[in-house]
Amino acid sequence: MTDQIAIDFHVRATHLENPHPSMEGATDLKPIATQASVGIDGTDYREILPIPSKDPNDPLNWSWTQKHVVLVLVAFMAFQTPFDAASPASGFLEQAVAFNTSVPSMLDSVGAHAVTTGVGGLLWVPLSYRYGRTPVYTAGAVVALLGTLGCSLSNNLGAYCGSRVVNALGCSASLSIGPLTVKDLFFLHERGQKMGIWTVFVGLSPYVGTLLDGFVTVYAGWRWMQWLTFFLWCVLLASCVAALPETLYDRHHNLVDVPSKKTYLQRLKWMSFPRRKLTFRSFWHPCIMFSYPSVIFPGFYYGTLYGFCVFGALGMLPFAFAEIYHFDAIGQGLIAIPLAIGTILGEPFAGPLSDWMLGLMMFGLTLEYEVHWIGPCVAIAIYSFAIQIISTVTFAYAVDCYEHAAGEVAIVLNFCRMTFSFYVSFYLPHYTEKVGYGWAYGIFAILSVVLFLLIVLLMFKGGEIRSRLGDVSQSELEVVHQTAAVQVDEEGSVTEKNE
Repeated sequence: MTDQIAIDFHVRATHLENPHPSMEGATDLKPIATQASVGIDGTDYREILPIPSKDPNDPLNWSWTQKHVVLVLVAFMAFQTPFDAASPASGFLEQAVAFNTSVPSMLDSVGAHAVTTGVGGLLWVPLSYRYGRTPVYTAGAVVALLGTLGCSLSNNLGAYCGSRVVNALGCSASLSIGPLTVKDLFFLHERGQKMGIWTVFVGLSPYVGTLLDGFVTVYAGWRWMQWLTFFLWCVLLASCVAALPETLYDRHHNLVDVPSKKTYLQRLKWMSFPRRKLTFRSFWHPCIMFSYPSVIFPGFYYGTLYGFCVFGALGMLPFAFAEIYHFDAIGQGLIAIPLAIGTILGEPFAGPLSDWMLGLMMFGLTLEYEVHWIGPCVAIAIYSFAIQIISTVTFAYAVDCYEHAAGEVAIVLNFCRMTFSFYVSFYLPHYTEKVGYGWAYGIFAILSVVLFLLIVLLMFKGGEIRSRLGDVSQSELEVVHQTAAVQVDEEGSVTEKNE
């Protein structure tokens, strides 16, 4: 089934004549007085998309408070994924000694985490269309929790890397279906702002994790940082069970009997979607979105630059900052502060392409010539400022281009982000050793310019390309989420409605 808006004029007219009076979620919209389209709540429903149903249990009709409680909760769950990925960053030197291995070998655990997070969406997104969002969030939290438990108890690199893979698989659930939840809850014109909130959580999390890791490693030992991630997942799992209602909804505009409004506790109950099918094809067919330039071009651009920013900076902590500036774990963790500042400022302000070039080149050159440590800190603040802007715009643009295929779009964007992060973390230490920091980050800056040409192409030809390719056909998507006319009864169960 799909949530795309494909209703004919007569259905729209019928809905507009009798909108549900309790449209709490739309009260903040600006009403436009037009005859025959203004509901008794003052909202002109022709001006908003998707058009909500008359069912008060439709997530689009939920109150502002409930929508934002859900948004913050799923944002915190997505926050935990990069937090876990970066949790050992400041303590790699200590871990390498404990596992009797080298620091570059410890970075393999970061790469394994990144790759698994990237491909995990292929599992979780189809499951979320069949069983709902809440069960997938819950299952992902359980798997991530078990992974962090394994990391906390590991005594060698092999066990640690294996546990990191398990953790990443669980983490990928909240990261891959987060944009779907935003889509479930908010109208089209609201999604850019709400996705911005979600991406700020994701953008800040690796820096918060790195900062905490420095202090925890020095005062309690690296293993306690892993226990901290375990305890955080325990809290998130409890919150998911106690406060996360189902947001997946089979919207139908010809409801005969409008159900009564469910209580908060009733909404926490897992729902069944018997009309939705799950086949083996469901797990690989979302990859069709890799063939759409309006998705894959931003994905390549965003994924590569995200890898340079997050993994290119944090991956250098045990090398450049420890060797050149002799920073201990706390000092390395504090390097996350300028990254976090850049991320916070990057959301409300716009930054041009030059921010990226300037930041990358400054970072490489200041390390190459061993400038005072404030130099590379300023540089990474500049390009973390830019990556936050890119994150928000990329997710909002790609999802808006193919709104009814938001889950498939999220798979592509997360795959690009984490796969490119893997190669940066895997090759960067060896690359900088061979060519030096200046050349390495200078080439990264040049590559960012080359990839930006893909975005320029979409600026001028994006609409034309999408028109030529056509939309993602319903037959292509129905293997993951089929469309059927439905009737919702008082108990909230969904049945097919024959018309």
